[in-house]
Amino acid sequence: MGKNMLQKLNRLRGTIRDRVARLNKAAESYEPPATPEESEIILNQKLQNVLELKAQMKKLLADYLDLPESTNLEEPLEVIYNMEEEIEDLQVKFKILLTKYCKAPNADNVQMTVHKPKLKIPDLPLPEFTGKYEEYESFKTQFMSIIGNNESLNDNQKCCYLKASLKGDAKHIESNQDTFQSLLSALDARYQNKRAVIDTLIKNVLSVGKANDSPRQLRNLVDIIKRNLRALENLKLSRNNLSDALLVHILERKIDSESQKLFQMENKSSEILSLDCFLNFIEDRARILEGISKNCTTTVNSNSNKQFVKPKQNFSRPKSLIVNSHNKSKKCVLQNCNESHPLYRCSKFKSFKLSDRIDCVQRNKLCKKCLSFHPNINCKSKYNCFMCGDSHNSLLHDDSKINNKNNSCLEEEDTPLCASPHSSITRVEQTATSFCCSTFLNRKSILLCTARVFIRNKENKFVPVRAILDSASEINIISSDCANFLGLKKEKLFLPVSRICGSTQSASRKVTTSLSNLNGNYQWDIELMVLPKITDFSPATRLDVSNLKIP
Repeated sequence: MGKNMLQKLNRLRGTIRDRVARLNKAAESYEPPATPEESEIILNQKLQNVLELKAQMKKLLADYLDLPESTNLEEPLEVIYNMEEEIEDLQVKFKILLTKYCKAPNADNVQMTVHKPKLKIPDLPLPEFTGKYEEYESFKTQFMSIIGNNESLNDNQKCCYLKASLKGDAKHIESNQDTFQSLLSALDARYQNKRAVIDTLIKNVLSVGKANDSPRQLRNLVDIIKRNLRALENLKLSRNNLSDALLVHILERKIDSESQKLFQMENKSSEILSLDCFLNFIEDRARILEGISKNCTTTVNSNSNKQFVKPKQNFSRPKSLIVNSHNKSKKCVLQNCNESHPLYRCSKFKSFKLSDRIDCVQRNKLCKKCLSFHPNINCKSKYNCFMCGDSHNSLLHDDSKINNKNNSCLEEEDTPLCASPHSSITRVEQTATSFCCSTFLNRKSILLCTARVFIRNKENKFVPVRAILDSASEINIISSDCANFLGLKKEKLFLPVSRICGSTQSASRKVTTSLSNLNGNYQWDIELMVLPKITDFSPATRLDVSNLKIP
């Protein structure tokens, strides 16, 4: 059926092309008749034929696009686009001939037409739906107003636009037929779930994150509450005094203690406080904090600028030709080395025995960490020995001390401090435990538990990644580099993440994807918070695994 239709359209295209060629020949070889009136009639008729061909080409293009998707339309569409350009050129030629050979209109009958400048309005982007229940009604309203109710689009085009608008979980929905109405009905059946939408909106209100004394976090709290309450009101769920009292009680504990104190001081009445009163206070509080932060920034900048203003001096200082020794390239400490480089880069120093290197450092009173001319207590270097982690340079590392420490620990374990007849730990177990503990304490390195998992990327394919298994973490985290590599769509959020010592880092993006095992027989959806970095390179140094008893 599709092949026969394609042949029919190709024959119609050839007929239109022949008519275009004949009209083009008539325009090029046009000979004007005796009177301008006759010329006007002939040219207007030719121009009318051109406009009819233009309409036929538009309908022909629509018929080509209605063919099945498996049809190769690259060559026919290229020919049609070229024919459209030829028809436009032909239309211009006949208009020029009309102007040239027809009687000019009387100036008295000419009406002045004022052309207003046309402003080009930017194209509306297609609304997107990711599968969230609370967003479906808004998406459907926008899509139907732009695409669904557009009479110039046929059913296949509307279906293509609807599929392009679906993202995330909604992209995988299946319908009974490959039509626009069937796909829209499938979406309605799944996502027009009023109870699920209400549950999601209430969860968004109750699970809003805590806001510190920052304008951005306070405004974010207000926006989340207003957005979800407005959606609940659209579902015919109105607020009352009881709901306001409950929400104020819950949300008051979401703000910092200083804001709570100010809110209670401002509202001393014994009457029930409304939710609008609480939200207005939060907005005023954010505005005040923003103004204070700007003033503090201005004051700090002005003070910092004043520190660099030097007073004018009337006397002239004598110029000195003495050059600071720190600006020169430092010469090597070794007497028989004439090169200019730090001591830790000297090849001759590295070739010395360990005892000679230690003697050289002590004799020249060098820092044991960075091998520079200052005491150890004044060293600003943050790097320790890469071998044992102690506070000295790696070139001064002594393996014999580490072995002596391990041997001493083993000897202590061989002789128990207190003999107990009820002890069930054998000497072999004590020795192995002591040895491993001593090794790890000296190396100051740990091994993190990891697993090799498969994660879904933007092309709906599973790729292998390395995951860190942290049993103490309450959320799932992905690095921004990994999220960018997978091409996952990031959604906005604000979530403070607590770390060691109470420090926090805010996660502003999240992604939703799926994880799988190697065989692919087990999959689960997961929500990951995006952070710039999860952990540093671990372990930081090369580990000697020969002494570890790995099963």
